[in-house]
Amino acid sequence: MGSISQGKKITQLDGSKKSVKASLSMPRGKNTITLRNIAYPYNSKGNRISNYLGFNCIKKGTVLNYYGTKKINGKMYYDIGNGAYVNITDVEKITNK
Repeated sequence: MGSISQGKKITQLDGSKKSVKASLSMPRGKNTITLRNIAYPYNSKGNRISNYLGFNCIKKGTVLNYYGTKKINGKMYYDIGNGAYVNITDVEKITNK
């Protein structure tokens, strides 16, 4: 079970190193969100994604770009790109510059 870190390289539980995309480690967009706890990525149908960019969860405190909101099965989600969404309740801080 890995998680996305804010560095360029992370060490997974099995000891292997894995690169993290720059858009996840260093958000550059105007609209960013900061996660309040571990967040699971969901697809457009509201099902949890088991392998989002090589990970099954996103670590607390991670800053991500977001591209709007979407209501899925009565719940609100932030669109974080690549067909993935995080639940709005997992977000601590929203920045709109």
